[in-house]
Amino acid sequence: MPSTKIQNLINLNLFKTWNAFVIATALSIILTGMMMLANLNEEWSLNIHFHLLFIFINNIVITFTVLCYSFSIIKSRLKLSQKHLFVITGSIVMTIIISLISNRIHTTIHHDPQFSDTGNVYLTRDIGTAFISILFALILYNLSRRHQHRIEREQLLTENLQVRYEALKNQLDPHFLFNSLNTLSALIEDHNDRAQSYLHHLANSYRYIMQSHRLVDLDEEMQFVKSYCKMLEMRYGDNIRFERNIERHKLQYQVIPISIQLLIENAVKHNVVSQRYPLVITLSTTPYDTFRVSNPIRPKQETSTNTGLGLSNLAKRYKLLCNKEITISDRDGIFSVELPLLNPIEATKIFNNQSLTT
Repeated sequence: MPSTKIQNLINLNLFKTWNAFVIATALSIILTGMMMLANLNEEWSLNIHFHLLFIFINNIVITFTVLCYSFSIIKSRLKLSQKHLFVITGSIVMTIIISLISNRIHTTIHHDPQFSDTGNVYLTRDIGTAFISILFALILYNLSRRHQHRIEREQLLTENLQVRYEALKNQLDPHFLFNSLNTLSALIEDHNDRAQSYLHHLANSYRYIMQSHRLVDLDEEMQFVKSYCKMLEMRYGDNIRFERNIERHKLQYQVIPISIQLLIENAVKHNVVSQRYPLVITLSTTPYDTFRVSNPIRPKQETSTNTGLGLSNLAKRYKLLCNKEITISDRDGIFSVELPLLNPIEATKIFNNQSLTT
């Protein structure tokens, strides 16, 4: 675990030009100091002082250039493997150019056979300096990534604790709730099958919502969604329809609980549901290990302001818990959201990682 000072340095946006200059100066002092130690047996003269000063300036130019270039690549949106490739190849190319120019200047200004290295020696030394700078930049980058991942895990744990606290705060005794539902069921006349059915699905929904799992099987989520859809069908009648196209082998994959229900609720909330414009909601799995909820766009004339908070929170939960993105599409009059499906191996890894952080 990095020390507090390293964490604070990373939090202050390490990858800046000024930081690159400070690091370059420090590395150049160290590298030049090592060269001075190697020349302790030499007789100190104006020539050797000039030589060491030139090497010091040359080291600063190379390390500063390499670090600035590396920091710019690190801050880009390239993939990790691409960042490593671009940092190494680009730095070496720039170092070779700088080394050739610097060697030319050195021999032109002060040509002394005692301190004039051959081109190959000069180039080899400069490439070694570049590699030290690259290594330093990549170490800092890996430290920052580890720190960011730790922050995300801590944020996830904090949010989970907050969710549990809110659930406990808003939750009356569950037995009181279900006892009340049982009492209500007894009061409903036996021949009122629709009321009994609605109450049955309502009880199933509440029972599922009160669970505190981080991930659930798609099969279990769909049982809950089935009860929720039944209640919507009893409320809206033929004005709402659900089309399902779910591959059976995907039922063992896992999703964040209550995620599919949230998407259905959003569709009903923001679209017209009427006899003239029945709302058709399609629930389906895709070949890309995602679950899609889609519906035609027929926005209500009078509706509350759409803050997008529900989708935003859902996307954040997927990012923090699974490091995956949800996909939102609005094309050709169809609004759809795709949720990542986690295969059993991925779900097990996430469960183990979360267990290690608690």
